[in-house]
Amino acid sequence: MIEFHDLHKSFGDNVVLRGVNLEVKDGETFAVLGATGAGKSVMLRCVVGLIRPDYGSIMVDGEDVTDVPHKDFPRIRLKCGMVFQLPTLFDSMTVGENVAFGMKRHRKFKNNELKDAVSENLHLVGLDPSLSRRMPGQLSFGEQKRVGLARTVALRPKYLLYDEPTTGLDPITAESINELIKELAQKLGVTSIVVTHDIRCVEVVADRVGLLHDGELIGIQEPATFLKDPSPVIQDFLYGMVT
Repeated sequence: MIEFHDLHKSFGDNVVLRGVNLEVKDGETFAVLGATGAGKSVMLRCVVGLIRPDYGSIMVDGEDVTDVPHKDFPRIRLKCGMVFQLPTLFDSMTVGENVAFGMKRHRKFKNNELKDAVSENLHLVGLDPSLSRRMPGQLSFGEQKRVGLARTVALRPKYLLYDEPTTGLDPITAESINELIKELAQKLGVTSIVVTHDIRCVEVVADRVGLLHDGELIGIQEPATFLKDPSPVIQDFLYGMVT
């Protein structure tokens, strides 16, 4: 599991996290809602060492990753696959080469085995393996997001961390990505954290949800209950009154 204990982070005078506490259960998909700039992405980046918290701890499989030296973080990142808001593909590589990038660095494959693994992971995210020969610029934005996800799951991480997975997508494509997140959680048995401001994403993918407000995570409960929570802060967010 992943646990956050009294996590604090500031950037100068801007206090972003002021005591986040959370236990993400094994096999659970937990959604973190919050307004733009609330610190949702900061939480995820602290897990994989891209940002260091000022105070508090993050436990991954019982290990405090806030104490792990930068040089040792690759082993943590192999456990925690990060899916960024943008596809972050290598434009000079084909789709297949993008998906194979991590596998070539961290696994041993024969050429035919690597090709089969690329096809398997493209198929896993709902893409035709024939797209492996194309360049990222020849794909739609939604397809690029799926390729980025295929590259992440190719190493079979134990945890998947999604940073605003439906941002920039039309409603139909966003819904297909939501269904894919849910499907991957079931097929791969991963534990997931999804940060988003998309209520529909939460309804489809989350087992539990919490709202990051004023640096703290509040209202942690199942989505159906959360949406009916009478708390003024939660209702203001749900009805677009919080900016």
